[in-house]
Amino acid sequence: MTTTKNQIAIIGLGTMGASLARNFARNQIKTAVYNRTQEVTDEFIAKYQHEGPLTAYPDLSQLVASLEAPRQIFLMVTAGRATDAVIDQLIPLLEPHDIIVDGGNSNYLDTIARTKLLEKHQLNFVGCGLSGGEKGALEGPSLMPGGNLKVVNHLLPLLQKIAAKDFSGNPCVNAFDGTGSGHLIKTVHNGIEYAIMQLLADSYELLRKVYNLSAPEIATIFKKFRSTELDGFLLDTAIQVLEKPDTFNPDNHLVDFILDLAGSKGTGTWTAQTSLEYGVPTPTIFAAVTARQLSANPEFRQKQKKHNLSPEKFDLTEDLKNALWL
Repeated sequence: MTTTKNQIAIIGLGTMGASLARNFARNQIKTAVYNRTQEVTDEFIAKYQHEGPLTAYPDLSQLVASLEAPRQIFLMVTAGRATDAVIDQLIPLLEPHDIIVDGGNSNYLDTIARTKLLEKHQLNFVGCGLSGGEKGALEGPSLMPGGNLKVVNHLLPLLQKIAAKDFSGNPCVNAFDGTGSGHLIKTVHNGIEYAIMQLLADSYELLRKVYNLSAPEIATIFKKFRSTELDGFLLDTAIQVLEKPDTFNPDNHLVDFILDLAGSKGTGTWTAQTSLEYGVPTPTIFAAVTARQLSANPEFRQKQKKHNLSPEKFDLTEDLKNALWL
């Protein structure tokens, strides 16, 4: 018998939440959506309702009532206090064994704390790492759900439908046992990406500043790496950026006009902190986090330019003394 109730709910229709909701609906999964700002919900429905079984609700109580049991609710809101606020609103509306899934970039320690809180109300909590960005959320993300294995396995059939496919055609999702495991895996995943991006940036800096190669020339070198073990999403992205012409002058290259000011959302720092706690050496990730911090502080970097040592005259004793003092 076909159920008339929704199979999944998405709370939060920002970039990632909206893409994920569309992905569920495109796979003919009955999806309920809610956003704190009604205008955002109305705009979303107007644009995308034709893509599949999407239904919007004006409040959380109606959203919850629309779901089949046990209810499966994806939180796609800002990590931290916003996530806690939504959980607090949901608790009195839910019934024992319902499932809340946090799809944001939450700290795994917060996930452990939230799991313990919800257990007191006989509710289940799953921390689900989600990789692939906006495009991945829409067309197929890599999913890392972690928690009570019985609960996570209950989610798998729906997650397998929306996940990306690996080289063998299998869905890029796995059930991870242990409270907080999904978000910890996503955190480490992001930390590794920090390292890869910094290594690509260092390679660019070497080829640009030492060998005076242009952005397209560097892209040509990077393309040669595609047939090696270096091939991957981040390498392809770097190549696309290096080849992109400037919008206002196609004879120039966009990368030459982008400020060297990188931001971060904290997952690289969390990876470094966790590696210290568990005694796992991650020097490349540490260096990448430090580079991000330096990038985000142009005033500090400007001050340091005055202290650059000249390589033209090398006095072993004096320069070694200065290096140790630095």
